[in-house]
Amino acid sequence: MKAIGAIIITIITSLFFFPFNSSLMPSINTKLALSLIGLLLYIYQGFKLRNAQINRSLLNVTMWALGVSFACLVSVIINGTSDYTYVLYVVSAWVWLSAAYVVIQMIELTYGNVSLRLVTNFLIVVCVIQCLISQLTDNDEVIANWVKSFVVSEGFMGIPDNRLYGIGCALDVAGLKFSTVLILLSYFAVHPSSRINKFAESTLYFIAFVIIGVLGAMISRTTAVGVCMAIALWFLYPIIHSKSGNRNYRYFIISVILCCFIILPLTLYLYNTNEGFHNNLRFGFEGFFSLIEKGRWEVHSNDMMMSMWFWPDNLHTWLIGDGYFNNPLQSNPFYIGQSFTDNFYMGTDIGYCRLVFYGGILFLSVFIGFFVNCAYQCSINNRKCSIIFWLILAINFIGWCKVSSDIFPIYALLLWIPKSDSLEKKKTLCYLHSR
Repeated sequence: MKAIGAIIITIITSLFFFPFNSSLMPSINTKLALSLIGLLLYIYQGFKLRNAQINRSLLNVTMWALGVSFACLVSVIINGTSDYTYVLYVVSAWVWLSAAYVVIQMIELTYGNVSLRLVTNFLIVVCVIQCLISQLTDNDEVIANWVKSFVVSEGFMGIPDNRLYGIGCALDVAGLKFSTVLILLSYFAVHPSSRINKFAESTLYFIAFVIIGVLGAMISRTTAVGVCMAIALWFLYPIIHSKSGNRNYRYFIISVILCCFIILPLTLYLYNTNEGFHNNLRFGFEGFFSLIEKGRWEVHSNDMMMSMWFWPDNLHTWLIGDGYFNNPLQSNPFYIGQSFTDNFYMGTDIGYCRLVFYGGILFLSVFIGFFVNCAYQCSINNRKCSIIFWLILAINFIGWCKVSSDIFPIYALLLWIPKSDSLEKKKTLCYLHSR
């Protein structure tokens, strides 16, 4: 039964983490469908247990999300616009939380408990599958047509032109999600559980790291952010960790060395014999290839990105923004100001710039505070591995240097995980009861 449950959890996790609009329900994406189920499930359990209270972490996050919505509302009202992109952010946050609740409840139903390791393992499996699907759709037209037959989304949830894609997995949004999972993976790779062979577990984590890091970068070069941060964490591990973990770290280093003897020759072989893999690898690691071949870091998209970095030229916009996040022509048919050829206000896709132009420093500050609070709430629930939540926060802020997408979906899952001390008490009580 656990095997069947694991398959169902993997599917649900993918529908949550990489949502898309299907041909079956073209008007609603899979995240929204799950959120409705999650909300009904939460209400049902509240009545069943006669306890529908929201824990303190979720309450804090909700209050900050209300602050984000209020800051946007101030900008929209004062500027007299009708762009409500972030005005209902508190609703958006709870849509993610409700959908995540379904995943968490399925894990608890199948395994009897929910832990950070379990959630991480399912996220890893989903990301690995998405990366493999991206290769299959690129090399097999039958599989590509099969995916296109039921995925009707556009943009990062759909089928982008001339880019690799999974199912609801594409562009920079996928890269940010891959990066957050790589950070979680990097922690457990050097903290294998004692239930199975530690060397085998570290090896599996590292193989998953390579698959997500390499194939994920082919989908989105933003994945490189997570790769670099995970590698940096591994190098710093002997310094920041106590001596008691040195044996686990040695298991990990041995597994890395042995895996490299297999992975590197295989990668070189595919690079030299498979044209598709060759081109995709050069795309995913364009900067590194440029550095080796030309002696300088050169990425085509970076040139376009640098041209989009510009800021307001007046105090009003700096403080409360102009009230536009998207192209004004999309939300205001009476708009007669500057026109833009793309979907972004002021023609910039840079996260920080778009957020400032929309709601000013007021909105940006509250939004930053919201994510800092998310990281803090997760860290106090799992104090032993608090560093990874702050690294995930760093990924969000680095990602805003390129796009305005955020990484709240990962926090939506992590916030439902019970405190590590309460989990240990639950395991102890179950053990005593079995005795």
